[in-house]
Amino acid sequence: MDVYVDGSGKNGRYCYLILGKKPKIFREELLTNNQAEYKAIIAALQELKHVEMTIYSDSLLAVKQLDREYKIRNSELRKLASKVRALSRDRDITFKWIPREENFAGKVLDKLAKDW
Repeated sequence: MDVYVDGSGKNGRYCYLILGKKPKIFREELLTNNQAEYKAIIAALQELKHVEMTIYSDSLLAVKQLDREYKIRNSELRKLASKVRALSRDRDITFKWIPREENFAGKVLDKLAKDW
């Protein structure tokens, strides 16, 4: 299953979507962009249990950190990454970076920002 995620610290929103289905949008105060991106990944993993998936994100940092190519220096991101890894255990989960303009979840959040 292909899942697109995006997070915006500016308005505290994050979402994930599966093409052809209604996006799942969340809001939480006081998040950085990176925290919001991780929260979107966690939400997808929690709600789509027992599903193999490729998670597409326009956050190169999150993708590289979760693939263990980059170290995680921020303690809050380290906690969120641990949660992602725990939720990914015993599942076939792949993280892929995509450019912003190809991220359908990002388009949803961009539209929300314009409408609010």
